[in-house]
Amino acid sequence: MNVHNSTIGLIFLLEVASGERPGDLGVLIDRATKGIQFSCLEKGVKNGKEEHSELSKMLNGNGKLATTTSRDINKYPTSQWQQFRVLLKRSFICISRDMIVTQFKIIVHFLVGLLIGFIYYNVGNDGAKVSANISLLFFIIMFLYFSNSIPIVLFYPYESKIFYREYLNNWYGFLPYVYSKILSEIPCLMISILSTFIPIYYLSSQPVETQRILLLVNIYLLTGFVALFAGLAIGTQFDPQLAIFMMPAIGLPLIVFSGYFIHYNELPVVLLPLTWISFFRYIFEGSFHAIYSFNRKNLDCHQIFCYFRSVPKILDLMDMKENTYTMDVLGIIGWIVLFKILFLIALKMKVRKFTR
Repeated sequence: MNVHNSTIGLIFLLEVASGERPGDLGVLIDRATKGIQFSCLEKGVKNGKEEHSELSKMLNGNGKLATTTSRDINKYPTSQWQQFRVLLKRSFICISRDMIVTQFKIIVHFLVGLLIGFIYYNVGNDGAKVSANISLLFFIIMFLYFSNSIPIVLFYPYESKIFYREYLNNWYGFLPYVYSKILSEIPCLMISILSTFIPIYYLSSQPVETQRILLLVNIYLLTGFVALFAGLAIGTQFDPQLAIFMMPAIGLPLIVFSGYFIHYNELPVVLLPLTWISFFRYIFEGSFHAIYSFNRKNLDCHQIFCYFRSVPKILDLMDMKENTYTMDVLGIIGWIVLFKILFLIALKMKVRKFTR
């Protein structure tokens, strides 16, 4: 009789689980809670007699269930690459079945791009509207960061509960899930960012130069990755109610040291080191240099006199004379790596907490 396929066997298991039949139920519950699986008896029970050779593998010398560690059973019949492929395909299937959220996110990004583009119409190359153009660059950063991090903070805690159960049942490994989750988020993230960037860049009359466009897109895509990993890290560590508060609570103090509200040469010397730990500083600097550095020509002037028609004066105004675009990119990547590590640590801690 095969216990797993027989109705009688199923009834027997239900009776043991409900306590109607005597058995060492505490050990089974403890092992199930800790995500440890038992090897099924390959030959099962034949003619009412147990196979002693198979059963002895599960018993120690005292006739009790042998202790099994996670290392003994943490082997999957499929490779991690195959697990990753299946999980990635499943993620895209889940997204395709519920396209409302994805479509709404892209549409909102595009509409906001149109709105901001019309508000800051033709400010990109006007020497009399430099302050407005700098404000535009900063607003884009704020919008891309919070619009891509807040949804993850809200929805991922509920999604992660499914992962805990599946992972503890040894459905798949830890890393295949993590990378499939990250890659499944990238297409929507990139489309959303581009749907905001394109109308704003065109309507605000920024310089039509391939190099500048690519440099600025690179900064905004990296901003999206910062938002993604920050949202995953905070959404994993905290409950949704607390995470939605922690997101701006952590981000807003860093915004102060971005170089937009107060310039570096105006800060007290004691506070200058804080600018180096603000990822908003690197993002804002990178976008600013992408627009105004790299030997940009003087701006147009439609008034009698435009003081900021000369690009070096703009760089001097923001205390960004030196082109630090490469260092800014490296700084953003460093924050992405840090948030990714925090996400992995938080997820591991939650898994251990879930087994208690």
